[in-house]
Amino acid sequence: AERQEPAEDVGPGRFADRFVEIHGVGWAVDALDCQLQPIGEAVEPDGKLGWARWRPWEEDYVVETLDGLLLVAAEHQLREFQYADAVAGGCDLAWPTVPMHRAGPTFALQVMQKLQEHGYCVIGMPPDERLEASVKIRAGARTDWTLPKEEFEEVYLGRDHCCKAAWLGAAEAPDNLDCEPLAPYYRRIQDISGALLPWTEQALGFRASENIACPLLRASAGGVPAEVLSPGPIQDEDVKSGLVEKHLDFVQRRKLCMVYFITSGGGLELLPLAPQPMPPKLSTTARADRLLIFRHDRMTLRCTPGSSASLALQSWLLEVPMALQIEGIEGSQRRLEAIFGGPTLPPEKQVHVMNANCRFPGGAHQLDRDWLVYSLQTDAFVSVPAVRFDIDMYYDDGSGGQFNASGKSSTRHCGLLGDYELIDFDNQFFGMDGKVAALVPPVQRVALEVSFELLSSVGFTRESLRGSKMFVGVADIGLEWDNYMGLLSDPVNFLAAGPMQTLTLNRLMHTFNITGSCVQCDTACSASLVASNLCHAYLRKSVKDAKMGFSIGQQHILVPWPFIGLSAAGMLGSGGRCKTFDQSANGYNRGEGCGGLFNRVSDDVDVTLERLACYCGSYINQDGRSASLTAPNGPSQQMVARGSLKQAEISPDWVVCTENHGTGTALGDPIECGTIKAVFRKRESLLSITSGKTHMGHLECGAGSVGILKTICALVHGGVPPNVHLRQPNAHCEVDGFPAMFPIELCDIGTECHYGGCNGFGFGGTNTRADFWAVRRNYVHRYEDARREIVLQKNHPLGEKRDIIPHMPRIDKLDFVTVACSRCLGPMCWLCGLAPPEDAPPGKHRCADVREEWASYSHCSRCYEGGYLCSGGEGGLLSAACAPGQVLQLSGSWNAWTAPEELQPVPGGAGYDAWEARVQLGDTLAEQFCVTLRQGRRRRFIHPVVKKASQRVRAVGPVDKNKKGMYWYIDGHRDRVKEGAVYTVRFEWGEHCMHISWRPVWDPGTSLPFVMPRVYQHRYFIVNSLSGWAPVVGTHDGDDPHLWSWFNSYIPEGGKVELFFLRDSDPAQAIYPMSATPTEDSVPVVGPDDGGTGKRWLAWGEKGENLICNLRVQDGDMTLSIITASMGLRSWRGSTASSYYIAGSFSNWYPVVMSQDKGSPDVWREVFIVGAEGREEFQLLVNQNWNLRLYPMSAGSAPGNSVVCGPDRKGNRKNWQVLAPPGKALEVTLDLGAEDYCSMVTCALLGDSLLLGAA
Repeated sequence: AERQEPAEDVGPGRFADRFVEIHGVGWAVDALDCQLQPIGEAVEPDGKLGWARWRPWEEDYVVETLDGLLLVAAEHQLREFQYADAVAGGCDLAWPTVPMHRAGPTFALQVMQKLQEHGYCVIGMPPDERLEASVKIRAGARTDWTLPKEEFEEVYLGRDHCCKAAWLGAAEAPDNLDCEPLAPYYRRIQDISGALLPWTEQALGFRASENIACPLLRASAGGVPAEVLSPGPIQDEDVKSGLVEKHLDFVQRRKLCMVYFITSGGGLELLPLAPQPMPPKLSTTARADRLLIFRHDRMTLRCTPGSSASLALQSWLLEVPMALQIEGIEGSQRRLEAIFGGPTLPPEKQVHVMNANCRFPGGAHQLDRDWLVYSLQTDAFVSVPAVRFDIDMYYDDGSGGQFNASGKSSTRHCGLLGDYELIDFDNQFFGMDGKVAALVPPVQRVALEVSFELLSSVGFTRESLRGSKMFVGVADIGLEWDNYMGLLSDPVNFLAAGPMQTLTLNRLMHTFNITGSCVQCDTACSASLVASNLCHAYLRKSVKDAKMGFSIGQQHILVPWPFIGLSAAGMLGSGGRCKTFDQSANGYNRGEGCGGLFNRVSDDVDVTLERLACYCGSYINQDGRSASLTAPNGPSQQMVARGSLKQAEISPDWVVCTENHGTGTALGDPIECGTIKAVFRKRESLLSITSGKTHMGHLECGAGSVGILKTICALVHGGVPPNVHLRQPNAHCEVDGFPAMFPIELCDIGTECHYGGCNGFGFGGTNTRADFWAVRRNYVHRYEDARREIVLQKNHPLGEKRDIIPHMPRIDKLDFVTVACSRCLGPMCWLCGLAPPEDAPPGKHRCADVREEWASYSHCSRCYEGGYLCSGGEGGLLSAACAPGQVLQLSGSWNAWTAPEELQPVPGGAGYDAWEARVQLGDTLAEQFCVTLRQGRRRRFIHPVVKKASQRVRAVGPVDKNKKGMYWYIDGHRDRVKEGAVYTVRFEWGEHCMHISWRPVWDPGTSLPFVMPRVYQHRYFIVNSLSGWAPVVGTHDGDDPHLWSWFNSYIPEGGKVELFFLRDSDPAQAIYPMSATPTEDSVPVVGPDDGGTGKRWLAWGEKGENLICNLRVQDGDMTLSIITASMGLRSWRGSTASSYYIAGSFSNWYPVVMSQDKGSPDVWREVFIVGAEGREEFQLLVNQNWNLRLYPMSAGSAPGNSVVCGPDRKGNRKNWQVLAPPGKALEVTLDLGAEDYCSMVTCALLGDSLLLGAA
């Protein structure tokens, strides 16, 4: 900087926003931080240079000095200086004269401002000639000078370099540089990196890693030929060793390069990273004691030859490593289990437990709460309430002995559900009249609810359950219910409810309209485990039509007579609890509830990934004539345990926990413990033995369900829950010499993959056992973390689709780790961008492709159009094109997928063939399609990699299995055409690409230049609660082909009917209201799409009133009218064109409609204000529908930095994140026509071109 003559203007504030020098102070003053608070350092201000900021209310200046300090000065203490920045050969800033931890925030913000404005910052460093001389001497003595691989040189050393490099390895790491003259230089690089670290995300759009890259020392080559220093080009062994992968990781994570020039030498230029030559951003001289920081992801360095003694220390500030969340795995189940672990059973013998559900005492609803009941040692026993029966009338304290001969119950306690859990029932949901539902036993109503919750959690809906084939097993040993209730008072509804109370199994099959094999078991206390094992055995046979099944067990308590009978038999304990394994145990206590699990057989990798556990072994036997009808038989129990282990193909010492039948009787517990000892005694590790009856009682025929679910919970959580009421071990349970434990606290299993089993013994002699395998998905939490545990379980319920297993001990065996290409959304290697071949042979992929330095790796090798510095030659070749005898066809929704259109050959291009066909848009102006390859009776499918794909999306195939929903999507609204418009669809197929495109060639209103077949007449179906959600086609008025009506419906007793519509009876083309059960006529009609889950219109009226519905669909417009006598005429209107909404933290996640650009129908915008925290998150919704959300591939990504996914329902907790000063206005832009799926959603400060997250 040069001193200038005083400014001509005079008066207060004349130095405002000017570059000045402080002079004439004469004493030290306090330095301030960016909030004008003292930092605890006093400095001499005279001679300091910086920018003056006028404070009129104080009539003084705050000077922002070049070294990052804020100093207060009066006007007479300033004089103007001519500022010489880096372009003029000077410095942008000066190194702070106070410690970095004091000046760091203010200085870092100044550096960030320079990086935002110019992309670089030059900092003047304090000179030290003595230290510089030591570095020269040490550098001259080095013998490890080298160069990177030829393909890597430009990345590390810049363009046209004439230098050599020495990597400072582990021996010269920062902690070991105390004796090195380079240590002060490197520590300053560390200091500035640490100061910049907190600000990179907000200012530059990336999150910096705390560890900077390994530094290198660069020096002039000094005439040494490059051939002597260079290790040559990349070789095969470099690829196999992972050297290229490490380089690619560095290239994609490098953000800021820091070059500390120790000595002067040569010229210096910063060139933009671009395919074409561009003027340099900075052209100056490399001077000693300068620290250059520049955006290495946007520009590169070029140093021209200078002094042979020039030296510089170089390092990088890197972005944090990419966090990959595995969304799915493709391949065989055997390969999957080799990576993630799996049971010893071969895949063809495995039965997958997809989910389980329950309603047990203690609030154990679904698996997450069921686990809490066990892990928190919950005692779910209660005194029998009067709403069941008056226990005081039937209770005797049992002082007469174990066998109560008083004709009363020995206990007044049992494990019960809440009364509301039995009484509350949504009869309309199950298509049941209210008076009929009142006559159905409560336990059957509970079974219906628990069963549907279970089935819905694995993907079924009321519609998809209709006619489904699956095995159903139900455990039921009789109903505590009056079989003749309602016979005299309401015989009509009595018959409708089922004479003599229809079997629970029959009621389930009838209500859900399930077909297939079924069985109802009554083997006393082992019934539910027997039913589950029968389901397992049936599925394991691999019967052609048996691919799935579920089983449940149930029990309820409504009358006192079983208490009296069991007390007389000496089976109930007088203590009111099941004290299994305890010395005081004298009988069991009863419980009620319902629970079961859904099983499936499949070799689909997605099924294997989503399974909760593997059902490995099951066994059932009968002990025949034992000591008595109710006496347990030890040898028979041992046989059933060994039989299950043998079928599971596991050794007894592999089992980590076993759930005993454990009723707490004086005879049963010792015999069962003896069984466990005999079967599992040869082991080194402890075997945990538990019983769920200590928590919630003996559910009798439902006891097996408690045991199964408790075992699965233990395996999935990796912990064994404690036994309750165990204080003094039963002396008759002999475990001497047997490594077993009866836990009384929550215990960690200590392994990631483990086996466990459960026993079930009926007092009639039917014994059974099941063994399971599972991998740990959640970790054990301490008792004091109970509240946190509940929150975690609500956020990560086991009953919903689960994340991929976190335990990945052998992930190196994955052949390919792919992410979506930002241009075609096809899979590509997450590092090198290689699009994997269609039929790639098994084997580990090693990255070998290095692109030009300016190139991005966000595009796959098929979309990338630039050059390569080196290429591994791995093909991205596709399957052979259409061969003789094969026919290409288009199948689409324009004719309800009924008559494929044959593609006709047309002239292609270099390296590819082409086919075309014409299709006609229907009344919705939106159609979907895929390509089929037919040869004789065999059909193979070519489809896009995502649903509702545009022309940019990659085509894959041909494959034998059609992936449901993976279709291309023609949107007539975006093309601004009318109903009946004709499109030409073009399909190109070559060795390196398959491409689909389409364009309108005729719009109604002009003469048709070619012959088209007759327009297909689409049909519309109503789906409502009256028909049991079965689609019913409407009547069609021949004079008005766009109007469909339904007349013959009547309001049921409940007075309400829910309804929606389907186009061509296709669930993926549902028409529904934008919000559920709309009461206002302004709520739009939306669709057709697959996002209408839970969104219905509601018609209401008095019972028997006629219900009339009219639906008109024409030229993309939809009108619905519903008429009943009570509600009158109600109408709703809408369009098949989509509208877009934004929902975020700034709107409390309430959807706000975005504005569509008038000139571009593809662009939607919305403005919001940043809150006080300076951080906001958001997602985009189609038609205000959370089932059709747009979200980033990586959670927390800045707009423009991550591929846009959707619209679908998978984006839970995947939000875009923006950082900006509080109170700033930001504009979010959605560009549906963007060429790149990363830039499809962007965000900018209003009135500012700075792109947040991509600056």
